[in-house]
Amino acid sequence: MVPPSLSWCLPSFKPCPETWRQAVVAVLGDDQWNTTVAQLLWQRQPCTLQEIPGFINPLTYQPCPALSFGEPMQRAVDRLQRALAEGEKVAIWGDFDADGVTATAVLWEGLGQFF
Repeated sequence: MVPPSLSWCLPSFKPCPETWRQAVVAVLGDDQWNTTVAQLLWQRQPCTLQEIPGFINPLTYQPCPALSFGEPMQRAVDRLQRALAEGEKVAIWGDFDADGVTATAVLWEGLGQFF
């Protein structure tokens, strides 16, 4: 049996544009580490240029509406609204790994405010 290759496949390095760096610096201030943060965010692009302030600073975060997740979310919201209107009980079912327990806790806290 041939052992697997242990070499990393990294994307080519592309320096972040000045506008990207300035957007990060506008939120975090101008120092060497924030230039590094800007480069890291540019390489991974977890958000758009316009979303940088909300991505970095929780005080400026704007969550997207639930319905932006598409038609399945619309059906879920409709069903929850019907359950609330008709006084039905709602069960929360989650798994036991780290993200499952976290998601279940978030649902418990969030839906508990309505039911």
